[in-house]
Parts: sequence; C-alpha cells; structure tokens
Amino acid sequence: MKQTTISRLILALSLCSGTSLFADEASDLTKSVTAMDAADKSPAAQAKAVDHVSKELRVPREKLDEQRKQTGLGTGSLFIANTLAKETGKPFEEIVAAHRSGKGWGLIAKENGVKLGPLVSQAKRAEKGAVKAPKGDKSGEVGDQSRPKPPRGGPPKGNSPSRGKSR
Repeated sequence: MKQTTISRLILALSLCSGTSLFADEASDLTKSVTAMDAADKSPAAQAKAVDHVSKELRVPREKLDEQRKQTGLGTGSLFIANTLAKETGKPFEEIVAAHRSGKGWGLIAKENGVKLGPLVSQAKRAEKGAVKAPKGDKSGEVGDQSRPKPPRGGPPKGNSPSRGKSR
C-alpha cells in the first residue's frame, strides 16, 4: 500500500513539473514573439526585424510582407508561424488558423510534436537579432528606455546592519 502511494506521489510530481516546464517555455516563447511584434511600431525597427527574420528563416522578405498583409500578424508571429510550418510540414495558413482559433504558439507546437525548448531557443536568437540595436544606437531598439538602469556592483558600500562587528 505504501509503495503504491509513493509511486502515485512521484507520478503526480513528475506530471506537475512537466506541466510547469511547458508553461515556462511557452511563456518564454510568448515573450520573444511579443518583443519582435513590438518592433512593428516603428517603420525602421520593423524593417530591421523583418530583414533579420527573413535571413533567419531563409524566406524572402517579399513573402513575409505578403503574409503580413494577408494575416495581419506581427514580425514575431510571422517568425513562429513560419518556423512551425517548416517543422511540421503543414501549410503556413493551417498554423495561422490554429492560432486564430485561440491556441497559443506553444500549444500548437506541442500538439504537432515540435519540442518547445529548441523552438524557444530559435525565437530568442531571432529576437536578439531582430530587436536589439547595434551598440551605441538606441534608435532601433524596442522597449521602455525611460527607466534608468540600476547601478553596477550592487548596493553602496558602508555600514549596514548585516556588516556590523561581532561581539
């Protein structure tokens, strides 16, 4: 009886951790897609993002522009839809239809046997190239630039309660 209970507990914990891992990876995928989609707000940033995605996917820019016109998808969503179409062998339109039906990109990948980890890695790599501006150039970078960056090296040095002399 004890062994059965322990076995069930181990199974339940492993199922929960697998679900948690999927949720984390799906969340990471969504963040990358959202960041690339945000590049569409500026024509210059959008052009840079689409050029990068075109190179990354080896899909002509003209095809991506046509897909954008037909679907209204942002650059990140175009990247994921094309990647999933390529990985699954399904038409781009079928992948987009699944997404429009309310399914997230992660679920579409999972249902089609595409491992989420490598897909997230591809999306992060594409995001990095599509969204980040060259060093020193903030004009094409997407994101909230109004927040000051935290100081380097941690908190200021000095007397703190945790650094007092021991008695």
